Amino acid sequence: HERALIRSFEIGLARGDSSQAAERLAELPPGRLSSVEGSLLAARIHLTRGNQMLAERVVEEVAARHPNNCSVLATRLDIATAL
Repeated sequence: HERALIRSFEIGLARGDSSQAAERLAELPPGRLSSVEGSLLAARIHLTRGNQMLAERVVEEVAARHPNNCSVLATRLDIATAL
């Protein structure tokens, strides 16, 4: 189920609809996007909306669970270069 939800978010972001993605993300119950992929998607949505602090917090939470995950490391780099 989470994979389908992630895909629907990705489609919206690809269309440039970050506002709707952020609204949908805010409506999800806590932990709904709990996988590495889901957490990084949430971080990307926050970053797209200009909320770097929240994006960093989400990435740090997932990094604590998966410190050597390549996707986590790449997202950290994306956030660092977004400054």
